[in-house]
Amino acid sequence: TWASFFDKTFLFLGVTLLLAGIVFFFAYNWSSLGRFSRFALLELGIVLALGFAWFRGLETLSAKASLLAGAFLIGPFLAVFGQTYQTGADAYMLFLAWTALSLPLVVSSCFAPAWFFLLVLMNVTLPLFLLQEVGIKGEWTLLCFWIFVSNAVAMAIWEIAQKWFSYLSTPGRWVPRLLFAYALGALSLIMLRDMYSLFSLLYFATIGVTIFLYQLRKTDLFILTTLALSFIVVSTFYV
Repeated sequence: TWASFFDKTFLFLGVTLLLAGIVFFFAYNWSSLGRFSRFALLELGIVLALGFAWFRGLETLSAKASLLAGAFLIGPFLAVFGQTYQTGADAYMLFLAWTALSLPLVVSSCFAPAWFFLLVLMNVTLPLFLLQEVGIKGEWTLLCFWIFVSNAVAMAIWEIAQKWFSYLSTPGRWVPRLLFAYALGALSLIMLRDMYSLFSLLYFATIGVTIFLYQLRKTDLFILTTLALSFIVVSTFYV
């Protein structure tokens, strides 16, 4: 058990440090690298990641981590492209393109952390889109509402999909729990700003549905504890 733990820990620590090194390499040597050198190095990294995954076989953990690394490198490549040619595109376009181009690698990996990485990109894309394209800069309530809706839907889809795709059943159920905490946090912020509105009905409906699903149907103490913490904060704030 310990050997397996250290094997996975050092694998992902190595991948993380390697990706961080690539990003900082470009940041430090930006002025001394030509445009073709920048593109060639990043494209080479993506190709090597995909080649290593193909060589190892997609069923191995190292290949899945390599595909995740390849999906991550797409972002720096798009950032370098935008900085080199000054496309003038909004920031959400970069993350939207990053999400779309990473999707084939994520699907091929059959790897829960890769899907979570895609959800992180989506959680960056949506607020930026609402702020830059829709123009709700002063409407933080609507921004939090859409963050709540998107993550609640993602959590529901994840809970249903893991019944058919076993690789989505993560140890400790950390993905659906994080999605729930983020969604409930956004809804709690709405309650702290605008409790006397229709959003209060949504908040108490969320409490009821959560208790029904994770207390009566199946017990998830983390989700129930997060719900209790939210209710304590909101109720104490108004008392």
